[in-house]
Amino acid sequence: MLPTPLRTRLFAALLLGGAAVLLAPARPAAAALPPRGRLEPAFGVTPGGLVWTVEPAARRLVLYDPEGSLRAVFPVGDEGHVLGVADSGARVTAPTADGLRRGLARNGEDRQVEARYVFRFADGSVRTTVATTALRGAEPAFFGDEVWLLRRGPGRWNVVRVAPDGETPYGSVSEAAVRQRVGRTSGPRLFAGPRGVAALFPGTRGDAVVRLDRPEVIYRPDPLEACGEGRARLVLPHADGVLFVSVRTVPWTGEGTPGEPRAVAEVVDDAGRLLASASLGPWNELFPLPDGGLLGLDGRESARFDDRFTEVSRSVLPLEEGSDPAAAARIVEQLRRLERLGPRATGADWAELAILPGAPAHQFLERAMDDPAGALGRLASVADGEPAALQAAKALPLLLETLRPDRRGALLVQLRERVEGGCPAWLRHAAARALLAASPKEAPSWALPAVAEAVASGADPGGVPLPDEAFTLELAELVTAVDRSRIDRILKERPEVADGLLAGNLEEALSSSFDELRFHAPARRFPGTLLDCAAGPPSATGLIALARVSEAALEASPSPADLAGGKPIRPERSRRAETWPPPSSRRRARPTRGCARGPSPSARSWGFRWTRLASGPRS
Repeated sequence: MLPTPLRTRLFAALLLGGAAVLLAPARPAAAALPPRGRLEPAFGVTPGGLVWTVEPAARRLVLYDPEGSLRAVFPVGDEGHVLGVADSGARVTAPTADGLRRGLARNGEDRQVEARYVFRFADGSVRTTVATTALRGAEPAFFGDEVWLLRRGPGRWNVVRVAPDGETPYGSVSEAAVRQRVGRTSGPRLFAGPRGVAALFPGTRGDAVVRLDRPEVIYRPDPLEACGEGRARLVLPHADGVLFVSVRTVPWTGEGTPGEPRAVAEVVDDAGRLLASASLGPWNELFPLPDGGLLGLDGRESARFDDRFTEVSRSVLPLEEGSDPAAAARIVEQLRRLERLGPRATGADWAELAILPGAPAHQFLERAMDDPAGALGRLASVADGEPAALQAAKALPLLLETLRPDRRGALLVQLRERVEGGCPAWLRHAAARALLAASPKEAPSWALPAVAEAVASGADPGGVPLPDEAFTLELAELVTAVDRSRIDRILKERPEVADGLLAGNLEEALSSSFDELRFHAPARRFPGTLLDCAAGPPSATGLIALARVSEAALEASPSPADLAGGKPIRPERSRRAETWPPPSSRRRARPTRGCARGPSPSARSWGFRWTRLASGPRS
């Protein structure tokens, strides 16, 4: 007989292979389907200093002033990715996020990748399409409706400009000169702005920056000026040399929120000396302006800096589609209030920010860590039905996660006392999940029914994963039914995902980052709840469920290191008794062989019952 881990792995392989065979006749042409046109959100700044943003749901391109006033609106079709926009609304688009079509290199000399760009008029009609090539691993630059690409020639890096009027050479850089300054380079990047184009060459001994209008001068910022830290966000030609904008982390002893990323602008002269340096603040993205200044955007507001990097104005500018400007203004007001209070801010002040829809609850979280009782008191005052209730249910797990174990335990005691003394329903649901996650054995008797109630009603705050010991068979079936309803809805709304799964691409299903397509019931303890989802005609949802069961089987099998170390292997019967079915539910469990014939009447009744409970009455 084969060893247990080998049988487990063979079972997983046969399960996935059998699923692929079963699904192949159902969708024979899935792999040959053409890619669907899907508009992706994006934003940036035009050469004239206007902020542009793409709204996929409304299918439109919107131009704003840096102060937030609307300037123009243009229709957008299935253009994929909008990469750059001119002041007139003309734009350059591509099927991928950078226009490059990456593939596996056939050999070490395969340094080129294909690139394709579609130039459009303001109304979205195609003006011209350019198919070209670029250096593998290099990052192109976009400014307005123009593109700059990097290629490699004999001893030189060549930059070409791609525009609606065609492709023209733009400049070249000596490879030997760059290697002499910073060593071997990898992943070069291009940046374009009103004053020209610059290239960044990360090397083994630092970074080299080259202006394409002065390729003989190589700028090398001193890494000691940034204590060895700094992620480049923007590199552009400057009147005194080169402008280098990087993102650094605020030290625990510095100003601002400790650990928060902050943008720093520096000007380096021809000799590499630092001429000017300014901290711009916690801006996610910075863009060049025609007057030599910079514009910072973080999705909620904008900040304008002059050519000396002094902030001259700040405005509320929400970029998320469908966002409420009034709500964004409240978030900005609370953020500025917390900045003014500084260390004097309390946990309640942080909670005032956290309960605002769309607010960055992770900011100023250290105020709540110093005063968790004050934060809990403000969160608990939110009543059911208020718009802030949903945000409060998300803020509580975030607070618990960041606390030290001793303070977390004390806050859990306060949380239990509040619930048992009377509290809103959302707080009871969030507290139940937190108490079960902390210790299923010590959780109060009302915790498990409260979690089941929240899951069935769709009010489950989530955020805190439950350990396998906290699940019963009833809760596992309920969670699986809710997950199945959500996955079916997502696959219906995004058919390209279902097509990829049915074509054999399981990366998204098995990836932990793609949590919306995952089943959360413990597959090792209750595989039957997931196998029920695979019953019936072949489907992408059933394939995801099968993959989750196989993933759990591989996780449960001993590793090669355990086998090499002589770790004893338990008999298959013993292992099965430990994982599924649990002792409390063996009476209702069905044999493993019954999975091939479909779920048992008992499982069908439970699945039907929880599915009706989760999805609600039918019309």
